[in-house]
Amino acid sequence: MIPPTREHHVQATHYCGLIVSEDPEDYLILDEEEEETPKLDRERIFLPKIGFPRLSKPRKDHDDEIEYPEQFTEDGFEISLPNAAARSFVDAICATGKAELAGLVARDSLRLEAGLCLYGQDMDEGISAMDAGLGWAVGRARRSGGEREGGFQGAERTLAEFKGGAAWQRVGARSHTKRPVRSGSQIFAEETATKAIGSVTSGSPAPSVGCPVVMMRLKGTHEISVGGVVWADVRGRRIALTICNMPFFAHRFKR
Repeated sequence: MIPPTREHHVQATHYCGLIVSEDPEDYLILDEEEEETPKLDRERIFLPKIGFPRLSKPRKDHDDEIEYPEQFTEDGFEISLPNAAARSFVDAICATGKAELAGLVARDSLRLEAGLCLYGQDMDEGISAMDAGLGWAVGRARRSGGEREGGFQGAERTLAEFKGGAAWQRVGARSHTKRPVRSGSQIFAEETATKAIGSVTSGSPAPSVGCPVVMMRLKGTHEISVGGVVWADVRGRRIALTICNMPFFAHRFKR
């Protein structure tokens, strides 16, 4: 289900269906108590507008579960419910005319627009938190000199990289053309350079941004600056990429 540039996805498991909505406007569909400004009660969710009873936050004896993930640029929700009810639930939402079905590609483009890592692609067991640009996730109390220094998995390497720098850096860039640059493409400092300085880890068209975007893993020693240009090799053709800040599209989560 997807309004323009918004995303919903239905995922079936052996026991239940998972409906993912990526659109704050859906709160108007789901919450009968709000008429204009959606302010979702995170303890309850109401579904009478689409012909479903009220669902509550999950208890031990309930199969219904509602989560509010911040995986993308917008606020949203995930609803897990029995397989037998999943299809009729989705059909009811679509029947409002405010949502349409979409696939995983739409979801991944939103993830990339939000500048968020995908495990196994932008990060994995061999990439440190600092390599992936996730140093912000280490609280100050856990950093060198903090009240509770270390004490987390990978602390020795992470704290050393806080001081001396990481081998790699995660960098965002926009394409100069409408041609997307995909994961695995080699990156060069100059158009005619023969030695790569890194590679693309995620890349796709970005409808909310208006052009293709990429996340790259570049050597930590390579100096970068916003507005600088690097070159991607796509099937033997060099495509210019302009380095920019992330996220590519501003986050608009509800707090």
